[in-house]
Amino acid sequence: MRLFLVRHGETEYNRKRKMQGYQEIPLNDRGIAQAAQLAERLAGERIDHILCSDLRRAVMTGCIVAARCAAPMSYDAKLRERDPGDLVEQSYDVASRFFWDADYVPPGGESVPDFRARVRSAFTRIQAEFEGKCGTLVVVAHGHVCHAFVEEFFGSAHSDGVGTTNAAITIARLEGGEWLLDQASCAAHLKDSPPIAVGDIIQELQGS
Repeated sequence: MRLFLVRHGETEYNRKRKMQGYQEIPLNDRGIAQAAQLAERLAGERIDHILCSDLRRAVMTGCIVAARCAAPMSYDAKLRERDPGDLVEQSYDVASRFFWDADYVPPGGESVPDFRARVRSAFTRIQAEFEGKCGTLVVVAHGHVCHAFVEEFFGSAHSDGVGTTNAAITIARLEGGEWLLDQASCAAHLKDSPPIAVGDIIQELQGS
């Protein structure tokens, strides 16, 4: 089974460098354009299923890919971003320990060990549910989830920069019950300016 693990498109909180946590923040225009470019990149693949975090920014990204690739979609709350607790609404600079200090537990939030265990559990379930039944799976999640997946299964030597780019793709595959990494955080499909009709995509999403 091939896996395309994707970080959602950009939101206004991403652009402003603010912690969004579990808030239902939608994609902004640039994020919608990134998701459309992602969908075009994946249109050349035979996508069997799309599995998304249930947060709105991931769901919107998944819907745009699903509309282009004609693939069914489902949701898993275990793919949510690491919970920053009381750091929600804070700037990245104020909340900097959340990003670099593995021993830091944000007030009301999720520790790194608990988060990593959740990510490992999510991908163990993905393996059990989809291996042998799905040729190509797209998982739409969040920056910390993408980074944790690579660190958990392939080690920190491969995780540098993973999860920092909206709508980037990490490509892996399952062979004999083992995850193998093909490419980490590829953003070659993304353009600086949105060349697509964002309004048409929003209308399509609202009608779906």
